[in-house]
Amino acid sequence: MMQKLLLSVPEAAEALGIPRNRGYEWVREGILPAVRDRGRLYVARRAVERLAEEIENGKWPDRRVTT
Repeated sequence: MMQKLLLSVPEAAEALGIPRNRGYEWVREGILPAVRDRGRLYVARRAVERLAEEIENGKWPDRRVTT
C-alpha cells in the first residue's frame, strides 16, 4: 500500500512527536513548509522526514522564514 505523500499538520506533528499546536506554529514560522488547498494545510511527507533527520542530527529547528 502506498503511503500518503501529503499529511495534514496534525499528522505531521504526530509523526514528529510534537504537539499539534507546535506543528501549526512551525508552519507559521516557515520551519515546516506547507501548502494550502481549499482552506486546509498540507505538509509533504518528505519535508517531515527531512526535518526529523535534522532533529536526529542535533539541529533543532530554528525560524526559517519571517513574516
